[in-house]
Amino acid sequence: MRVAFRPRFKVLNLPAVGLMRNETAVDPAMWVEPIWFFPWETHFSYEWSVEWSKKAWPYVQVLAVVYVLLTFLGRRAMKNRQGFNLRYPLIAWNGFLAVFSILGTIKGFQELSLALRLKGFYYSVCDNSQYWNEALSVYGWLFLVSKIFELGDTAFLVLRKSHLVHLHWYHHTTVLLYVFYSYRDGTSTARWFADMNYLVHAFMYSYFTFIAIGYRGLRRVAFGITVLQILQMFMGIFVNLYAVYVKVAGYNCDVPNRNLFWANIMYASYFFLFVQFFVSSYIKKTHKRDRGAKMVSANGFHDAKATPKTSNDSTGSKLKADHTD
Repeated sequence: MRVAFRPRFKVLNLPAVGLMRNETAVDPAMWVEPIWFFPWETHFSYEWSVEWSKKAWPYVQVLAVVYVLLTFLGRRAMKNRQGFNLRYPLIAWNGFLAVFSILGTIKGFQELSLALRLKGFYYSVCDNSQYWNEALSVYGWLFLVSKIFELGDTAFLVLRKSHLVHLHWYHHTTVLLYVFYSYRDGTSTARWFADMNYLVHAFMYSYFTFIAIGYRGLRRVAFGITVLQILQMFMGIFVNLYAVYVKVAGYNCDVPNRNLFWANIMYASYFFLFVQFFVSSYIKKTHKRDRGAKMVSANGFHDAKATPKTSNDSTGSKLKADHTD
């Protein structure tokens, strides 16, 4: 259902290069193109979510440390144990995250495409009005919460004794810290970061769902997801550098300098690590057979070849292991 509504945030008629710091945006709120939404989405309070994120911030820092410790302690604990199958919980887990990511992608890209078409790239990077969109701000908060929830990806890897690379836990830890660090400031660049992440995860978790169900022949999809992840990191770097350029030029951009500093480091490290993993998985000629399954687990997630054998399934267990995750 598509419903026209009058948002509480302002759609500003910004000049191509944006507003100077000493200027004030005074254009009145105006109608935007219809955007569909569910009634419950319009009852969300961004002010409440900011206060919630501030209170949660100390606990999130502790959670990040505990997560890393449990990851390595869990691997050690499972070293001499048989891994769990967990196929059906894995299907449910990936399926839920796929649906969530698809919905977040649809919602986010409605607003992003509108911002780009009506106001241009500067507005999309440097104006944080998306937080005040009644039908959209709830997905910003859910994105925040999802980064806690997604730590469960690692539990599946550890319990199933799947391949776990450095990029997996590093990515989960730093994303968790960064999104909570940024949310309380109403960082404008989050429009791009969250929407791109929703999009990549929509493809990725859908892929993992089909693999867990038992579909085969999807290794080209895995290759495409890796390329999409690298493009995501490249675009993240571009958005950050553009915001730096805007601020150095003296124009307004709703992102603190300290945030830009950490965001640039984070995205640069992601880009390097994902490219490195791509080269080792697809360019180099070693381990050809395991490329497709091994690759996507770099961003986390579930290595196809690690479903454990059972005493009742000795024949054909290797084929099963290659396609159940």
